[in-house]
Order: sequence, then C-alpha cells, then structure tokens
Amino acid sequence: MTTTLTIDSLDVKRGTRVVIDRVSADLGSGRLVGLVGPNGSGKSTLLQTIYRVLSAEHGAVLVGDVPVSAMTPREAALSIAVVAQESPSDLEFTVYEAVMLGRMPHQRSMSGESDADHDAVARALDTVGITHLAHRDWMTLSGGEKQRALVARALAQDCPVLVLDEPTNHLDVHHQLALLELARSLGRTTVAALHDLNLAAQFCDQVIVLHDGRIVATGAPEQVFVAEVLTPVFGVRVDRVDHPFTGTPQLLFSSLRKEPS
Repeated sequence: MTTTLTIDSLDVKRGTRVVIDRVSADLGSGRLVGLVGPNGSGKSTLLQTIYRVLSAEHGAVLVGDVPVSAMTPREAALSIAVVAQESPSDLEFTVYEAVMLGRMPHQRSMSGESDADHDAVARALDTVGITHLAHRDWMTLSGGEKQRALVARALAQDCPVLVLDEPTNHLDVHHQLALLELARSLGRTTVAALHDLNLAAQFCDQVIVLHDGRIVATGAPEQVFVAEVLTPVFGVRVDRVDHPFTGTPQLLFSSLRKEPS
C-alpha cells in the first residue's frame, strides 16, 4: 500500500497571517519524511492542511493525483490516517474500542463491526505492543500508553498515507525508538513532525526543514543536517559526528554565545 503525497505551491493563513508560504514538496512513496523546524515554523499548520483541518488559500495537497480538498470525508479518511499532537483525555472507551474507531471509514451504515474490523484492530494492537491494554479504560492510561493506542488506531484505519504530529511526545526513549522503527518499516508514505533532530537523522528517509512557513532545505538527513542549514534556522552551533553503531549523523548543539575566557 504505497502512494505519493504531493504539496503544490501551498499558502495557508491563520487569520490574516501567512503561516505557510508557497510550500511545495514531493514526499515520495512509502518513505518516512521528517518535518523539522523551530517552534512557530509552521509544522503543525502544514500537517493540519494535509489532513484537512485547515484549508489552503492557494495550492493543493494531493494523495496520488487526487486533491484532498476534492475528497469526501470518507474518501479522505480512507486515504490519510492521523496521530494528532493533542490526544483526547475523556474517552469513555476501552483501548480496544478506541482503536476500533479507526475502522469507521471502512464500515457501511448499520453494518456493524466485521471480522475484518476485529482482525485489523487485533493486528494494530499487536504491532504497537499494547494487546495487554486492550480492555483497559482509556482514562486510566498514561500519556505514553495513550500515544501508542492512537498509533494503533491510525494503523487500524489502514490508509496509504500516515501523518504523525510530534508522535514521540510522552514516550520514553525505548518507545520513541520502537515507534520510529515501526513507522519506517510500514512501507506507507509517512510524514512526521519531529522536534528531536537526532531521531529524524536516524530514522527518516527524507527531511524537510521549515522556517517562517517556508522550506529552507529538503533531502536526505546527511545532506540537510549541516551547520549551514541548521544554525540560521535554530540559532545554535551545530557539530556533527557519526553514530558509532548506526553510522547515521548525530548532532551536537551548543549556544552561539561566546563562552567567557
């Protein structure tokens, strides 16, 4: 299940302020693409436009060759699954029931839950490693457990495009690595907003650096994560070393302020 995700000359406003300014990107097919940038750079706005919470002033987002703005709500829900930044805190559901919500686009009115729906939920719970939480009440979960359950819901939705808005929030180091390993292994076109540049360097096939609503660099992490790109964007000194086990670039950050002698 692979398809392309294309952003074509996108402008997005919040009120009168332009937040995304003529952004274009080809996210390829079946790749994990990291979206990075400082706070306020437009990452969440761009993701929300991809999954139709926000509308563009100009340009388009296309899944394959179909603009998301032309899709019906059901078509969009069959095309793009989302793990948003804010998780619901007051669901009166079990984890199993919450993950089953991901199957709603596949269900016809009054048809109820099929064997295929239950199989998809069981696979998603197992893939994320939370089968043991299936019958827990949602409101008893920790932040990290909720995050993993939301990923399971998105997997159960079974879409060709997956959007993750800061998916490693609330997760410990072990589960951060496990989640991004999973995202990369799915073979789905996945775009993830990430704050941790070293995680992006380790797991992403492609990274897009946003600053003030514009793309300032895009490409493989080893091409993009260089001081010439990152220092002007983040306002920090960047030194790069190779990870001793994986060989991926790892970034060391320090203040630009001159240290006292």
